[in-house]
Amino acid sequence: MKKVLLIMMLGLMFGQTKLETKTDDANITYRVLPSAFSIGIGRSDNYVSMTIGGYSLISKRFFQFTSNSYFRICERNTYDFSDDLFNDEDRGEAKASSWLVAGSVNKLSNKSLMFIGGGIASIEEYYKRYDSTQILGNDGEYYLEQDKHRYTPTLYLGIATLLDEKNMIGMNFNLIPMDFSVMWYVYI
Repeated sequence: MKKVLLIMMLGLMFGQTKLETKTDDANITYRVLPSAFSIGIGRSDNYVSMTIGGYSLISKRFFQFTSNSYFRICERNTYDFSDDLFNDEDRGEAKASSWLVAGSVNKLSNKSLMFIGGGIASIEEYYKRYDSTQILGNDGEYYLEQDKHRYTPTLYLGIATLLDEKNMIGMNFNLIPMDFSVMWYVYI
């Protein structure tokens, strides 16, 4: 919940203005959204990642928060006790990652934007176990904390293009952890 509030507060910092309109030689009007909210889905470390963020052309800044642990590793299936307490089946290791990035927004054309930035990534490691009685987790799967938590810098690159006067679609790449996402931007 704290993460969502932080992101909403950051989103309020972005200025708003009317759509910037340009007409080319063939009398076709192109618009780039001056500020937008974004949401996306991607793939990271063999898991689904979810992204939320926004940008402002007024301040020429963007921010994104992404996590690949929304749907699998959470409080209801994560424990902090000895990894051999119940002698459950070992299913390897798992990682949960979240990262917050910010940077500059650059116009490539009247219809396209490029995002270049960096930030910090948080990576936590877990032991993955299987409980045949299915007491400790859904479908018997649960996670044990390894006390391996690290923070590392990361690099972010993205591009977006206009779909219509209130929507853009884009894609982005985050270096650590490696993540590729498809993004949807909506005018705010």
